[in-house]
Amino acid sequence: MAEVLYAQQCYFMPLASALALEADSPGPADPINLTTLIEWRARTAAAMAVPAYAILSDETLQAIAQARPRDRRALAKVSGLGPRALAKFGDNLLHLIHTARPPAGPREPH
Repeated sequence: MAEVLYAQQCYFMPLASALALEADSPGPADPINLTTLIEWRARTAAAMAVPAYAILSDETLQAIAQARPRDRRALAKVSGLGPRALAKFGDNLLHLIHTARPPAGPREPH
């Protein structure tokens, strides 16, 4: 379960629900980054006392997870991310994308 905070209330939603956005994807989104971005958006929305969709749309988060931009220039090309959102959230988004860790699993033999 992923804990999601909204305006001083705590909700739990199955991680599968959070990742359901990937199902409509034209290409594979990185589920680790998508989950991280969804959780970041919920925390940011709660801190700003606004609905989550007012931060960034589901489609924009999905596009960011798919593109995995490496810098602001690449992030600026993501559909749905305008200049204001880029200025306000760009550094945080890039940091989140590059610090999301893959799940621990079996390693490939060397």
